[in-house]
Amino acid sequence: EPFLGIATACKDLCQQILRLEDSAPERFRQVRDGLRKGMGAELVQLMAKVVVELKEILQLQDSLPEVAGSDGQKKEKIAASFRVFFRIISSLFAPVVILLDDLQWSDPSSLEALKT
Repeated sequence: EPFLGIATACKDLCQQILRLEDSAPERFRQVRDGLRKGMGAELVQLMAKVVVELKEILQLQDSLPEVAGSDGQKKEKIAASFRVFFRIISSLFAPVVILLDDLQWSDPSSLEALKT
């Protein structure tokens, strides 16, 4: 499955952010608004298809419109959405450290996303 390892890390972060909604609502709104502003509609649409928890944070409708482009273009945009997501999260929520293990089992899309 493309982007499995990166998507798992994003899901874990999203779950932590969702817990803020009850414990620190102002901080939750700050992170949510930062993601909305920083990612843009197209990147959010692509990433939300891989990380459904993002839909909960951003309070998106269940069905998202399809993003135009070839599969290769979509994969590049998904990789870009992960980079933007991590940059925003590390500046608004908490520093992000990703430990990489067993890279030989990674899918090509994830490896490509990590290169850039």
